[in-house]
Amino acid sequence: MKIRSLTGISLLTVGLVLSVRAVAADFSGMSNEELMQMQPQQMSTEEREQFRTEMRQRMQNMDSAEQQQFRNEMRSQSGGGRGNKQGGGQGGY
Repeated sequence: MKIRSLTGISLLTVGLVLSVRAVAADFSGMSNEELMQMQPQQMSTEEREQFRTEMRQRMQNMDSAEQQQFRNEMRSQSGGGRGNKQGGGQGGY
């Protein structure tokens, strides 16, 4: 009986942890301002990829003036947009 109870608690705990991770990585419900406050360098690899995917999708729905304004705001929020100052690519989100 104790083993069954511990197994149930363990499965419940694992399920809760996984569901929290899944919700934490859903950026679609966030505003652009909320996304700009995010710090991708503090995310897991999976979360960072989901963040980039969301940013790309949003950028595709903007006209060129909105894209430029959004990039400028992202750079100002992140302290210049170079992160750890490695690389100099011009890739967008």
